[in-house]
Amino acid sequence: MKTTIEQEIRNAGLIVTPVRVLLLKTLRSAGKPLSVEQVAERLLSAPDTPGRASLFRNLDAFVRTGLAERLRFNVRTSLYLACSRNVEDHHHHIVCTICKRMLPVDICLNRKTLQTVESTTLFRITGHTLQLFGTCASCDATQSMQKKPQTRRGNRGT
Repeated sequence: MKTTIEQEIRNAGLIVTPVRVLLLKTLRSAGKPLSVEQVAERLLSAPDTPGRASLFRNLDAFVRTGLAERLRFNVRTSLYLACSRNVEDHHHHIVCTICKRMLPVDICLNRKTLQTVESTTLFRITGHTLQLFGTCASCDATQSMQKKPQTRRGNRGT
């Protein structure tokens, strides 16, 4: 049986509100991580568009409960993407720092690594995220083309 967005929000321990339903639908349909500004832009046509503070609060609640993941590019830039709370769907992503293209990656921290971290920190690990960043082949090729030195014609250094 397929779960509805409302059920997912409820299963995460959150109260179902029209803003949360719309926000989760927006994240799911985006297909790529979105900034708060991009989320707000997509919600402009919605009735009762939530304010920026409401967006931040709800995105934080989604991250806290596993409905979304926050990707931090630097101190000022965070992007959000919808996640599944289903353990079998657990995966990580690699994100292009230029175009924000995102791909799922089938790697994870193994149990031995997690146990080592637990024993050295005296923490009981209850979850984790792995954030990978880089440049995709397309952006890398574009950057390489832009960095090639330009040769001048007609000037032979005489």
